[in-house]
Amino acid sequence: MAKTVDVFGFDELKKAFERCEKRYPNQADALLMAQGQAVNKKAKSLTPVKTKRLRNSWRLKKVKLYKGGKVRVVRIQSTAPHAHLIELGHEIVSGGRTRERGRKLNRVQRSSRGISNGGRTRAFKMLESSVSEAGNRFESDCKKMLDNLKGTGDVMITEKDIQTRLAEILSDAGFNVVASEVKEGFSKPAVFISVVPSSATLQACGGATEEVTDSVELKYISALETDEDCIDAAWRFKELFLYQPFDIADRHITIQTIEFDIENSVLYVYFDIKFTQAVDRGIEYDDMSELILTGGI
Repeated sequence: MAKTVDVFGFDELKKAFERCEKRYPNQADALLMAQGQAVNKKAKSLTPVKTKRLRNSWRLKKVKLYKGGKVRVVRIQSTAPHAHLIELGHEIVSGGRTRERGRKLNRVQRSSRGISNGGRTRAFKMLESSVSEAGNRFESDCKKMLDNLKGTGDVMITEKDIQTRLAEILSDAGFNVVASEVKEGFSKPAVFISVVPSSATLQACGGATEEVTDSVELKYISALETDEDCIDAAWRFKELFLYQPFDIADRHITIQTIEFDIENSVLYVYFDIKFTQAVDRGIEYDDMSELILTGGI
């Protein structure tokens, strides 16, 4: 007995994935594997236990191309020879065999041989129920995956890109932005910008994306050299970066926390910029046409 459920047509996903064609197999495989793990776990929990042989017989196979084509599948199966009898239920018979020479006996043949039917056993439908539950959840999980991918953007953002964009925002707001290598001879008030990488974490879905955190330091040198002027500048920085989102390349950036420190009438501003971007590993994959979740006994 085999169960095959087309849980999500990849044609529906393909348009949203066009800019990620080289990367989405990693995401899709990880999502499909996660669904398979959920089905496998659920099927085990629904399996009746006598000797635990049947419950321990469930196996999850790796994602692969189905029959060498372009359809990617993950397979859940039981190695127990009686699994299909528990899954589907079976007739209860007495008085002899219901098959001869590979053929099933009809009702008249059974009656002539004294074979009686005592009804059917319960069909536990461990696999069918598990696959059905996964199918209901799969579309929403696909949408979540797409939402994550939509935030990755087509452009890799560097610390230099961030520094340049912050300089543009500050200049448009009337601040005098000075290159970090300039140490003297600049006009005050002045703002220096420093952007350094803080962390980069590969995402769970096959490592196709990374979550990047860059730390920003703004150094504001007051022309009046007073703490009051620094406090006024702090409010302006909050209005520029904390109270409204801003764009860097094709990314929409929102700052959650901004910190200030004033030393010797110099204002220091600290905040983190977090974003997700695709990791280009230089690996190309064939396009997929659909995703299928399968289970078999």
